[in-house]
Order: sequence, then structure tokens, then C-alpha cells
Amino acid sequence: MRRIAVSLLILATFTAHGCGGLVSDEQRRLNTGLALAAVDGNVSEVDRLIAQGADVNGESVLGGTPLGAVVERGHVEMIRYLVRKGARIGWHVPPLLIRAAKADQDEAVLALLELGATVDCRDDGFTPLGIAVSRGRADLVRALLERKANARPARGFGLPQGRTTLLHLAASSGDLETFTIVASLFPDLNIVDDRGRNALHAVANDAGPGKDQAAILERLLAAGVDPHARMNDNKVNVDCGAAIETPLQFAAYMLRPDLVAILVDKVEYSPAELTAALPQAVWNHVSAPTITRMLDAGADPNAIGQVPQALHVAIERGSPDVVAALLAGGADVKQANPQGQDALDLARIRAERGRKWSSGRTPYIGEWKDAPDAGKQIVELVSEHVGR
Repeated sequence: MRRIAVSLLILATFTAHGCGGLVSDEQRRLNTGLALAAVDGNVSEVDRLIAQGADVNGESVLGGTPLGAVVERGHVEMIRYLVRKGARIGWHVPPLLIRAAKADQDEAVLALLELGATVDCRDDGFTPLGIAVSRGRADLVRALLERKANARPARGFGLPQGRTTLLHLAASSGDLETFTIVASLFPDLNIVDDRGRNALHAVANDAGPGKDQAAILERLLAAGVDPHARMNDNKVNVDCGAAIETPLQFAAYMLRPDLVAILVDKVEYSPAELTAALPQAVWNHVSAPTITRMLDAGADPNAIGQVPQALHVAIERGSPDVVAALLAGGADVKQANPQGQDALDLARIRAERGRKWSSGRTPYIGEWKDAPDAGKQIVELVSEHVGR
């Protein structure tokens, strides 16, 4: 009997608040009019429709409630007005505070908090603070922390298969001001997430809109964050076809040649670490001077593991200056790939492919990037080393 009573109560609540198909066409019409009036900021129309029976917590054909509609548009005064008229804050899915944060409506976030919203509500693992940090919105981060938002929740941030910390989100935001705020909350900046990534890995992830990744990276290095830390991200390893472990490898994998250059200049990596990062650095167009520094520090240009020899990668990518750097650093032009093709074979094949593209065929991912005659240049460079 108790279970039946609870079910009847739930059904009654759904009926009263316009959920599912239990709302009449007339009720839905009124609710829709109310939502539109609220979005337009038309207080008199809102009052008139409520007087006619529109449900301030009801669902319209627009989807969601009037309060949800105005929250995502940042209409702060209408948010307050609807709450005075009986609109409820705490029962929306996803929570209204999350919706306001995702819509970059900071004033709406603060208004909802004043009206009783829960500061640490969640959606897909993220709280409003996590969203604000990941998007580099320093002012909102400060405001949420002042309102006692939890910076170090036990469950972390993100989906269960990818939990991370606020420090990682700040590092990847690309906003130095946000990072500085968050870093001050962590006595140990070497903290790792559930995939073994530290903040140096995170800054290379470049998830936010900011442009301060290089400055954040240098701050982390100066603070003593371990540049040799090894992450274990199975998805990245599967996508890459090789083990991506150190921040140097991850920066190369994430197409951040600027960060690779900083790490190579400022960190004393072992020859093995440099060798592991070299093919990814070549594939993702790290500059020839940085490649030369990696070779001078001990990277082996002839190593073959789960990825091809670095020279073969440079030929495929169509980078004459990198090919030249590798050849100067001791790359073996006679070393063959599993198909029995050496560097000169690959250079000629690649040059032929490049010529065919001028006829309008869809380019392969390794299109020539440095010059229209890159194929010819690479063939000449490799040919000069054959027979030496």
C-alpha cells in the first residue's frame, strides 16, 4: 500500500506540473505563452497568463519550464520574479545552476545562488565551479569559491570513467588568472587524476578557450611539477597506436609544438623519453629546430617501436626541414619499413601522390605543408644521403 501511495503521489505531481503527456492541450498552450512572455520580459503578460491558469512550473512546447528558459538567457530580474510567483529552483534536470553556467550566464548563476540553488549541484559529474574553471571564467570562479563551492570533491570532476581534479581543469583552461586562483587551493601541484595525469599533461590538453597554455606550463615547471610523470590513458594509446605517457609525448600528440619546445628546452629528458616522443613530434609538425634539440639531447632517429621510424614519418608528413634535421641527426636512409620500402622509396611514392592532388583528388592526411614542391625537395634530400 505504501508503494502504491508513493506512485500516486508522483503521478499527481507530474500531472500538476506538466510532465510527459498528462498535460491538456489548453494547459500546454498557456504554459507555452507563459514561457514566451517570460523570455520577452513581459511581466504583465506573465501575470495575466498565471491568472488564467498557466503553471509557473509547467512544461511548454519549448521544452522545460519558464524559469529554465529565462535562466539560459540570463534574464536575472525575470528569474527573481518567477521565483516570487512560485517557480521552484531545485527540481530541474539538469540543475538550473548548471544550465546557467554552461550558457555563460554568470549573473544568472549568482542570482540563483541568492535564491537558494545548491552551489555543488552536478550534471555529468561537473559542478558549476568545474564548468567555470574549465572555461576560464575567473570572476565566476572567485564568486563560487566565496560561496563555499567545493574545490576538491571526493568524486572529482567528470564522468566516472574519466575523473579529474579542479587543478587539471584549470591547467587545461588556458586562462592564467583562473589557473592562479585554483593553484592556490592545492598545496601539492603534483596531484594526479585517475589516469595518472598530472597538471603538465592537462595543460597540453588545451580544453579551454584561453591562450595562456605556455605561461601555465612554465608556472608548473617552476613549481616543481614532475615532467617525467607517466599517465595511463588507454583511449589515447588506442587512438595513437602507441603508449603516450610523459607530458612531452602528450604535448606532441595534442599538436602543441609550442609546449613541446618549452619542455625540450627546460627539462632534462632521458634519451629514452626523447626517443619515445620523437615520432609523434615529427607527425604533429614540431619545428625542425626543436627536433634538432631532441636529437642533440639523445633521441634516437632510427628507433622503431609501435610507430614508424621518425624519418619515414617526416617523409609522410611532407616536411623538408624536418627531414633535413633528421638526416643531419643520423637517420638511416636505408632502413626499411615492414613493406620493404626505404626512405628513398617512400619519398618518391610520396612525391607522386603530391603531384596527383593538383588534379583535385581528396588529399591524404599527410598533405605537403611546407611548400608546393616539398615532394621534390625531400627526394633530393634523401637522394643526397643514399650511398654515403
